[in-house]
Amino acid sequence: MKTLKIYPTIFLFFFLTLLIYYPAIEGDFIWDDDVYVSENEQLKNKDGLKSIWLKPGATAQYYPLGFTSFWLEYRLWGNQPAGYHVINLLLHTTSALLLWRLLILLAVPGAGLASLIFLIHPVNVESVAWITERKNVLSGLFYLASLSFYMRFLQIDDLQSFSKKGVPKKNNRLFYTLSLISFLLAMFSKTVTVTLPAVILLIIWWKKDSIKPKDVLRVTPFLLLGLILVRITLATEKIAGTQGVDWA
Repeated sequence: MKTLKIYPTIFLFFFLTLLIYYPAIEGDFIWDDDVYVSENEQLKNKDGLKSIWLKPGATAQYYPLGFTSFWLEYRLWGNQPAGYHVINLLLHTTSALLLWRLLILLAVPGAGLASLIFLIHPVNVESVAWITERKNVLSGLFYLASLSFYMRFLQIDDLQSFSKKGVPKKNNRLFYTLSLISFLLAMFSKTVTVTLPAVILLIIWWKKDSIKPKDVLRVTPFLLLGLILVRITLATEKIAGTQGVDWA
């Protein structure tokens, strides 16, 4: 029965996305879409996928998962921008649905309304309607997925047991592993998602009124991965020429 209740919400979210963002599907490549997609030699080359992952500096930024999605799509619709726009719309809608479920998990009042506002708010238009900003919608999806998996690992939906013991009833390492993998995918999409460990600790503090050493220890792998990839981002940004007076 719960599954049946979810379907209308899923339909509503996808319908609203299509209704609002339909003009974007008809949009052309703009601004630096040429560097990222239409004139990106790594997408045209069959060996480009190897360069995307193993040669920082081969692309404008070292966000290999985002460029991998472009590489795969280039084989489907080449330089036809509509396909890339549709994928951005699907990613944004899925993120809004993930946010809805996450807010329910956290027992936040008005979870549905908050998620709808996120779905239709103009602040997201640039990320959804601009092909180059695939890195935003893709990283956002994996960020929310990682956070949701981590909350499942903590059994945070069982507030009574969580507040008493601060650990899962079941030692479910699967959710922890899925969270870590999703975080890594988010970082490979855009390294601004390095904030996730801090958000996890803030939620624990919110729900338990305290943060224990074991809570910090659990998020340490996330933090270390984040710092490593951020360092790679900083290095590749300099290679791409993002330095000088304006960038300072």
